[in-house]
Amino acid sequence: MQTNYNGYNSIGRVQIPKTGVNLPILSDISVGGMEVGACVVYSTGSLNQTGNTLIATHNYKNGKLFSNNYKLEVGDIIYITSLDGKKIKYVIYDKFITNPQDLSYIKRNSGATPGIALSCCTDDEQNRIVILAKSEM
Repeated sequence: MQTNYNGYNSIGRVQIPKTGVNLPILSDISVGGMEVGACVVYSTGSLNQTGNTLIATHNYKNGKLFSNNYKLEVGDIIYITSLDGKKIKYVIYDKFITNPQDLSYIKRNSGATPGIALSCCTDDEQNRIVILAKSEM
């Protein structure tokens, strides 16, 4: 797996079979990075390790990036692959819409399992769609 993607440091990949997402995960959030991949906003550790990682990118309403996250439901699958090639299956256990000021979901306790949160704007760009998932290790 490459560690550089269009000039950005890639630390893994996110794949969502239901929506066809297959994006590099970039180590730092930036405007340019969010144009080409998913970016780590916050993490308590490394990808696929115990703790939580918030991954965000744009919703351009064009079927790319996280544009189709609104179609995801509890029970759907997300795969995260880290640079060491470790691919982990995550199962969605919650989905909600919240305002941009609500950051309560970022530092949640996932216990002894890796957890992820995916975030993007709603179609009207007023709120955030948040997807929470835990690993099936």
